[in-house]
Amino acid sequence: MQNITLNLVKEYPQFKYPGHRSRAQSKNSGEEFRDDILIPFIKNNKSYNIIINLEGAVGFPPSFLEEAFGGCILKGINEISQVKVIGIDEIEEERIKRYINKAIETKQAEQK
Repeated sequence: MQNITLNLVKEYPQFKYPGHRSRAQSKNSGEEFRDDILIPFIKNNKSYNIIINLEGAVGFPPSFLEEAFGGCILKGINEISQVKVIGIDEIEEERIKRYINKAIETKQAEQK
């Protein structure tokens, strides 16, 4: 399977300065990224190994990462757990993994 990469800041320069969790809180929010960019990218590229390159952004609020990545799980986009995220430091990588796992646990608890 071939790789396909979404280069967030190169393709969407407004995300050089990520916002907070929701559209109501700020521009360039995690919600906006998830719903307008990330989910469509995943849906349109299911036959590829997906890489999300976050390099070039000036820091990510934890609420942005939780909404964008954990929120995918809550919206039924389970493929997010297979996506490789690059261009961020180890702390942010661990946060993303933790937010995805937390969302999986939440979803499983709701189904019981």
